[in-house]
Amino acid sequence: MKGLHALRIGASIAVQYALVVANMRAVAVGSYPFTIGTDVVIAANGLFLTRAAVKADTWAEKVSYVVGGAAGSAVALYLSKAYGL
Repeated sequence: MKGLHALRIGASIAVQYALVVANMRAVAVGSYPFTIGTDVVIAANGLFLTRAAVKADTWAEKVSYVVGGAAGSAVALYLSKAYGL
């Protein structure tokens, strides 16, 4: 069960960081709808992440939080540049 929790944390933080990158790019181009949309999803995902981070008591869960964040940012930046966003 802890392994599954670690995967959920890693995936959720990857999504969170990808959303932050997308949000920064939306702000940079002045897209109000996309900025507001990503803000709402970031806030909603943040509720889950806060609870999950508090419950993270194994090293696997803590490492997945860190690695997931870096992976999410890198993938989002690559995709946004590749598709000219």
